[in-house]
Amino acid sequence: MATRSERRPFDKRAVERAKAIKARHAAALRRYPNVRGLGVGFKVKGGKRLPTLALRVYVTVKVPRQQLRPSDRLPREIEGLPVDVIVREPRVRLFDPYHPSPTHAMRYGTLLGGITIGVLGRGTGTLGGSVFESRSLMDVILTNWHVACDEVNCSSGTALQPSERDGDGQERPVGRVLRSVLNARVDCAILGLNGAAFLERTVLDAGPLGRPEQAELGMAVRKSGRTSGLTTGTITDVDADVDVRNASGDSDVFHHEGQIDFEGDGGMVQRGDSGSLLLNASGNVVGLVFAGNDDGDEGSACHIQEVMNALGINLTTGMTQQDLVAAVAALLG
Repeated sequence: MATRSERRPFDKRAVERAKAIKARHAAALRRYPNVRGLGVGFKVKGGKRLPTLALRVYVTVKVPRQQLRPSDRLPREIEGLPVDVIVREPRVRLFDPYHPSPTHAMRYGTLLGGITIGVLGRGTGTLGGSVFESRSLMDVILTNWHVACDEVNCSSGTALQPSERDGDGQERPVGRVLRSVLNARVDCAILGLNGAAFLERTVLDAGPLGRPEQAELGMAVRKSGRTSGLTTGTITDVDADVDVRNASGDSDVFHHEGQIDFEGDGGMVQRGDSGSLLLNASGNVVGLVFAGNDDGDEGSACHIQEVMNALGINLTTGMTQQDLVAAVAALLG
């Protein structure tokens, strides 16, 4: 993990220009040997993040420049933007964990973000938080596709809290899989509630949910997950290409593009944290965590606006089940 004491976000116009440069040159850069993906983030030197914006090129192995043929050498800069070559192995989908946070993996009478959730016969992950389905305007649970789904069927499924792995016989049905999307931009799903438990608009140890906000390079972030609890870090790439393999270690690798990368101390993101919301210091939502490295100090998240568009949800407009019950009671009373 690279380190950097300065955490002030970069100028937004400079970052947008860098994204545009990446888009213009992506096809050519991906043809170089060992290139796995691209990004827009901090330049790294000697394991330290520098206060320099760079076009990141992620490779499987870094070969000394003098050992490469001239035609295989990546440019040092493109359109005035430094090019930084970074070695990165495929990330891991963060589900099916073994060592949960005791306070995040227990049964809750009222649901909230940051706690264990699972789907019958499938994986264990994190209940990200309460969002609103834009057609019905009712509250639903947000998590990852790979927490809610399997490779065969994702048209239905019973949501359990705690998950089967964590429940020890105490798990109970709290809803069903309502909608899910897995593509190059997102790994996300929503679970409709069945009335067995209300869903609070808060995240365990992190506080009330805010509004959606765009991720910024250098932004301080935190997440509350089923395994590692509340942890903090810094956004290091806002347009990252990410290769992801399953936690089981199989050879299947899925390619995502345009993701958020973040770094923190070891253990910031662990298996079971999939589905956590990535929050800024104000509690606003910038992303949905779905993958991390084996050391747990680097993670990846989908941009929240991409998730909202894919699932047809919003964070601010709708009615919770508890509000609906209270409104009906007021009418009848």
